[in-house]
Amino acid sequence: MTTVMKFSRPFEGKISFQTVNWQWWLARLPVALLGIPSAYGVGIETYNVLGDTLPGRSIIAFISGGAFEATFIGTVAMASQLYRNDTMIKFLFWGLNLSAVFASIILNVLFFNHGTFIDITLPVLAHAISYPLINFFYNLYLHYGTAEEREAGKHYCSCGRSFDKRINLDRHVRWHNNDDHKPV
Repeated sequence: MTTVMKFSRPFEGKISFQTVNWQWWLARLPVALLGIPSAYGVGIETYNVLGDTLPGRSIIAFISGGAFEATFIGTVAMASQLYRNDTMIKFLFWGLNLSAVFASIILNVLFFNHGTFIDITLPVLAHAISYPLINFFYNLYLHYGTAEEREAGKHYCSCGRSFDKRINLDRHVRWHNNDDHKPV
């Protein structure tokens, strides 16, 4: 039997402290906490590469650090909302995720190895690879759980159509039972 995680919405009902869905928030907390140190390494290395002559390089570095992390976090978040399952969606999903993780790892290697690829040590690799990679796999795990929940919440008709709400299934069944739509 598959366990389905029940955390599809951040609030259950009106937005208030009493309706906070703590499971939803706690399930996504590691995403932010793993993304912060990885984004920091990307941002600082971008800051170092930009040099002293560029005005506003702190802002650019901050944005670029967050952009790499947000790319794969966002693609996984979007994937849990997609209902299309075609080849292009899969290609874009894996292409965006893997390129963002790879770029994050490369920039973090440069950050932890003081801007060079010469004499990279095992501790440098451990620090540079662990955060983006763990965050990537955690996001995949989170996506799998939410996709499973979404699928489990559907209602199915004997004709094969699925509906998110029971009332829509009931309307569809009434339509099946109505002779007006059938050809003569």
